[in-house]
Amino acid sequence: LPVPDYSRDELETGFVAAATAEEKILNEIWTRLLGVAEIGVNDNFFELGGHSLIAVNLMAEIEKKAGVKLPLSTLLENATIAELAEEILAERPVLTQKEMDQADSELNELLGANGNLSDHQKIDGGKQVRQQIRVNESPANRHRAKRKKSCLVPIRKTGTKDPIYLVHGAGLHILMFQTLAAHMDKDQPIYALQARGLNGEATPLDRIEDMAAHYISEILEQNPDGPYLLAGYSFGGLIAFEMAKQLKAMGKEIGMLGVFDTVVRGHLAAGDGKKSYYDQMKELSKKVGWNLSTIAKNPIPNLKYKSHVLKRRYKRWLWGRTHDEKKEVENSEADYLSLVDRMNHIAFNNYKINPYDGPIHLFRAKEKRFYLEDFEFLGWKPFAKGGIIIAEVPGDHLNLFDQENGPQFAKVLQRCLDELAKNRNENLPNGRQGKNGKLPTM
Repeated sequence: LPVPDYSRDELETGFVAAATAEEKILNEIWTRLLGVAEIGVNDNFFELGGHSLIAVNLMAEIEKKAGVKLPLSTLLENATIAELAEEILAERPVLTQKEMDQADSELNELLGANGNLSDHQKIDGGKQVRQQIRVNESPANRHRAKRKKSCLVPIRKTGTKDPIYLVHGAGLHILMFQTLAAHMDKDQPIYALQARGLNGEATPLDRIEDMAAHYISEILEQNPDGPYLLAGYSFGGLIAFEMAKQLKAMGKEIGMLGVFDTVVRGHLAAGDGKKSYYDQMKELSKKVGWNLSTIAKNPIPNLKYKSHVLKRRYKRWLWGRTHDEKKEVENSEADYLSLVDRMNHIAFNNYKINPYDGPIHLFRAKEKRFYLEDFEFLGWKPFAKGGIIIAEVPGDHLNLFDQENGPQFAKVLQRCLDELAKNRNENLPNGRQGKNGKLPTM
């Protein structure tokens, strides 16, 4: 991607120079990655041209230079240097390992290595060093270094419309939803749900039913009344589907269930029956023929997509061969991203899909990069008792939310939400409206 080229005249904020050590570190990283010569501490990362690919490099640089590992979603709530610097301070232990080793050395020296010290001096000195360690390792400071992370992340809190809740895909992070937020109505509240355990703050879940229940609990705490507008990307579409079923079982109203290019195939579509050997060979023949045909017609994007999928599958396979997820859950030095990905894969393989008593809004990518038996409904038709409403969006499965396709996707999604809200209000008996113009919960 080209390096963004922005000037201060294009930004709404006035210039405030970096002052603290953390702000100066961030300023240097942002200037280099974003290609902006003069960045103030109150300038917004996304307004400067930042996007998910730059964000990945940004977080890697922060970990390297500041010694703090932050999840990508941190940028959604802390999009300025000033805010991000505060997050670094909150996550960083007060004493570095080097400082702790030095303190330990001083303690040993005070308590025994120096024979010239009186017992009173040894005790007094030891108390001082112990007190320093006690203060820095107190529950309050440990809380700063390891605060509870919520799966529910606000992208835009304000607005009078019903909020929409977007569930992460197999890539786990939710930063790509920022592109949607940037091009949806300013009056549209938007929340995203990121995978639990991404930063080691909690044990990742290995059942879609449990993921759905956990995400619902956080949503209900923030919004107990509904109606609930739910959507999920790819793997997240299955989680959103399960969330809608569980919320309906609670008697809650589902304003929308949307799936963003989520496919029902494999064990999900097979049900209890197994295909005969002949049917399997017939399907394999169609799949091979289709893939060869699409690669021949448009080789570069199709080969790029298949390369991405193969690399991801190999990485997941290799991690599974060399790690035991049960042990990794207890490992404080674990590769949390790979661990959560592994648990999600287990959850997907064990999920049993049953019909949903309502309509499903299918946002289907225009460009097809993989073979399906059902290109029209992506396998969802048997599982939506209320029917399938299809909206085609530009791009393929991997680039739905990029700078080129994301703005159009946002317009399609916003139009859908607005039409649903209008229909809910028009369908109320005698023109009666619920609280805040919303349909009362059934």
